[in-house]
Amino acid sequence: MLPTLRIGPLALQTSGLIVLLGFWGALELSARQAGRLGIGASTISNAGWYGVLAGLAGARLGYVVQHWSIYRTGLLGALALNPQTLHPVAGFLGGALAAGLYLWRKRVPVRPLLAAAAPGLAAGFSALALANLASGAGYGRETSLPWAIDLWSAQRHPAQLYELAAGAISLLILWRAGRTALAPGQLFLLSVALLGGARLLLEPFRANSALIMGGFRAAQAAGLVAVLGALWLVPIWSGDPPPALARARATD
Repeated sequence: MLPTLRIGPLALQTSGLIVLLGFWGALELSARQAGRLGIGASTISNAGWYGVLAGLAGARLGYVVQHWSIYRTGLLGALALNPQTLHPVAGFLGGALAAGLYLWRKRVPVRPLLAAAAPGLAAGFSALALANLASGAGYGRETSLPWAIDLWSAQRHPAQLYELAAGAISLLILWRAGRTALAPGQLFLLSVALLGGARLLLEPFRANSALIMGGFRAAQAAGLVAVLGALWLVPIWSGDPPPALARARATD
């Protein structure tokens, strides 16, 4: 684990830094993919950063509302940003709304947009796994296998490394598939199937999975739904690729 990274007098939260860098990398990959699909790369980048800013504001506002009894006598305290004082659901909703409104105003078609997001999703999957490894979150079950890692006073499956590898392999597959004339909707569904399948297969190696319905792993259930949903939509979302993608295939 490496929970903090010291640079001179500064102590940075390593997992937060990895997530930020991972988001930046994912956004760059999605912007490049957008160019292949005939969507302006700057449109995707702008939507992503608008989403981040709105997400931070929404997460902070959501936390303040949730703990209003603390802040009502000192509203200036609401301006102090701290990773522990953010409401993740409010942040996600705020960011998604801001990015969605921006893309709607730019009239970006839905399926090419989802296809552009495909490599970014895989990169984000890997970045989150690496952040978990740095912080010790998402740790694996105890094991005696020779590649076990020492974590939380026990020899455990390197579950975070399994997920990092799965995300990297998914990214490679998606990046190669994105250079073909695969229909945009199908490219996105491929990313959903790959990442959902990875979660379905790797979740049993985790020691701290959330359980539902008398013992089922929630993440596995979500992964199964993602895979089945993607398979169901494949024939529905088939179709000709946009001209920009067909030209890219011819010149590669």
